[in-house]
Amino acid sequence: MVAERRGFQKYYDLRERILPGNIDTTLPDEKELNRFFILRALNSLGVATEKEIQKFMQPGKTEVSDLQVTERKTMHKIINEMCEAGEIIPLLIDGDHKITNYALPETLKNINKKKNSSEKVHILSPFDNLVIQRERTKRLFDFDYTIECYLPEHKRKYGYFVLPVLWGNKFVGRMDSKAGRKTKILFVNNLVFENGFTDYDNFIPHFKEQLWKFCEFNGCEKIVIKKCSPGKVKKILNSNQRAAD
Repeated sequence: MVAERRGFQKYYDLRERILPGNIDTTLPDEKELNRFFILRALNSLGVATEKEIQKFMQPGKTEVSDLQVTERKTMHKIINEMCEAGEIIPLLIDGDHKITNYALPETLKNINKKKNSSEKVHILSPFDNLVIQRERTKRLFDFDYTIECYLPEHKRKYGYFVLPVLWGNKFVGRMDSKAGRKTKILFVNNLVFENGFTDYDNFIPHFKEQLWKFCEFNGCEKIVIKKCSPGKVKKILNSNQRAAD
């Protein structure tokens, strides 16, 4: 086990010299392990199908790792048991009544509490749980997203490290940016909005505020929009005036 870290260096020691004696180190059985990962998946994803839960648990089918938890039929049985016990809730989503989704009871209770966040803008990481499963993102949000840094340059459509832009509960655009560490300038190389999106007047103030937070997070002091359509968005965002707090 890792006993300590010094910078990027890890120092290992025997487990019995690190863990307190009262820690249970016995391996969990198959049911315990499945329950843990099912709850972990739903806590991270919010709402997911059985297939999506298993993909979260076992991201690489051919890889040998500690995440190769179970066979699908075993997980299906345990999910049913957890539904009967009220630990997770089966549900259907409007417009997609053929597939059963699952959620934690706390997730459903908290839905109404988060209505006031409907105008918030989030610039997401490509590895955020909301977009990490491409098929799930397409199914729930009709948003076809791919991180393009792994593609050859000639195959990229939006940019090297394009980030999804979420406004309320809808994906409205994508942003490819790069932080100039020496110049302290955040360059937005490409800002693309989804087809059919037109509510720029309401969106821009919220986005500008979040963009400045993103700028500061990356150690920058100025924003330069290189490419954006429509032009009025580029003009407003290229203003160096800060969004009102």
